Amino acid sequence: MNNEELEARLQSIGTEACRKWAAEIIEKHKPLGRYLQRAYVYTAKAKGYVKANKLLRQLDEKLTWKGYSTTICTSDIEDLSEKYAYVCTSQYEQAYARTKSVQKSCDSVRMYVRKRGIGDPFPNNWLKQPEAKLVSIIKRLCDKRWWKRVIRKILTSQIETVLRDLGYVKKQTAPYISNYSLAKYKQGRIRQSDYIDSNMVVSEYGEYFPLRQAVDASVSNPKVQRAELMTRMRGLEEVARELELTPLFITMSCPSKYHAYYGQSGRLNPKFQRFTPKNAQDYLLRTFSQIRADLHKKEISMAGFRICEPHHDGTPHFHLLLYVFPEHAQAVSQIFTKHCLKEDGDEKGALENRCDVKKLDLDDRSPTGYIAKYIAKNIDGDSVGVDHETGEDSASSSLRVKAWASIWAIRQFQAIGNTPQTIYREFRRLPKALTEEYPKQAEQARKAADEGDYAEFIRANGGLFVSRKELPFRAMHVIRTKFSQYGEDVKKLVGIVINAGQELITRDTNYMIMPAMMVLGQKAAQPPPLEYCQ
Repeated sequence: MNNEELEARLQSIGTEACRKWAAEIIEKHKPLGRYLQRAYVYTAKAKGYVKANKLLRQLDEKLTWKGYSTTICTSDIEDLSEKYAYVCTSQYEQAYARTKSVQKSCDSVRMYVRKRGIGDPFPNNWLKQPEAKLVSIIKRLCDKRWWKRVIRKILTSQIETVLRDLGYVKKQTAPYISNYSLAKYKQGRIRQSDYIDSNMVVSEYGEYFPLRQAVDASVSNPKVQRAELMTRMRGLEEVARELELTPLFITMSCPSKYHAYYGQSGRLNPKFQRFTPKNAQDYLLRTFSQIRADLHKKEISMAGFRICEPHHDGTPHFHLLLYVFPEHAQAVSQIFTKHCLKEDGDEKGALENRCDVKKLDLDDRSPTGYIAKYIAKNIDGDSVGVDHETGEDSASSSLRVKAWASIWAIRQFQAIGNTPQTIYREFRRLPKALTEEYPKQAEQARKAADEGDYAEFIRANGGLFVSRKELPFRAMHVIRTKFSQYGEDVKKLVGIVINAGQELITRDTNYMIMPAMMVLGQKAAQPPPLEYCQ
């Protein structure tokens, strides 16, 4: 239905008062006008104008936050942020002048914030927290920049929730994320790119280089991120082969009530209970936490990687590549299945779709190669071809996946029972061989990291299943002399601590970001190490 047909249909729905009322609501949420118009027209055609009015009223309520449309412009968000920050400041000052108690003053602000619908910013045991911690929370609530971030997040997720409920997030229309939110995400990337291109990184010694150069050399670059993940997974596989471990490829999915639409037909799932992708992610994390606790209780060790990716309608699911001892493979499969079927485990198709465990044959194919497409698909789609979930080219669908993860704050990749990646990255910052004053194990780890030999790096760190307490190397942090803007201590990563008590400094230079136009008359320095700007 084109725009002219849509306008004509709108003029034929209900009474004149209905049409005027509907036009006011659609104008109120103008950036989403076409979505609301289509939903209103289709509902009126299928169920009558009374049902259409009811739907439009519900949509208006969902798209209205504290009297404002969720589509408000940046200036309105800034005004609202300034207002809330000012009220929090006044609430705290008045309460403290009256009670002389930090806790009672914080409680006054806490109640105000909870009424704004953003949840409780204080920890559950906030009454037991030291005053300095409470004051730092209050400083956040009195900062308009903090409110601006929070409000943007709330409005973005509410808009995406409404569009998903209306059917604008599915294979047949816009997979993974709505076209509206994708456009907003692209705009944000353009602003970010402009910022990067217009700034320089300047060292304390006066050397400088483009910020773009630093970003491209870090894991913010999709190619670097993909290469690092593949290096780590290939090294893990090599060690697993040496230990004759069994690789398991496991897929965890959510119960039917979390899935909005069917994949083939695109019809609404009658069991859908209006859960968001974030709710589904919380379910998966909760279930996986229970699985890990159960495995730990039975003293079953595992190592591998977890990948989180969306179904066509934005509902997340997990892919896990795990290495376990052969005698534990059956128990691991049973534990995963048991916990995945705890919630609505008796519904149709639960046994077949909720948890799928495949035992891979190391002699038949490489487990790393098996999961490589899932990694690439969720980063940049390189060399994947067609995304079978959507039928689109993976290079374009990967941008939708990144936008989906950004909007719903979903972590896409996680190592399980593995050597900390921070240590690996810090050792890669040491290109020269260590002197004899350091243990040979440290030089073994440094050399392995420098050569990208992750299997040897695991060996240098004590092996695959070494506990955190027994790791020979740890990240070294120092407390900066300057507090954060909220009065908190700021930790700075500076190197590696060896269990023997020695320290390896990997970050001995301080850098700052400055506008390029302010940095004049100097020659660009050499590019930073690979993992700069972590």
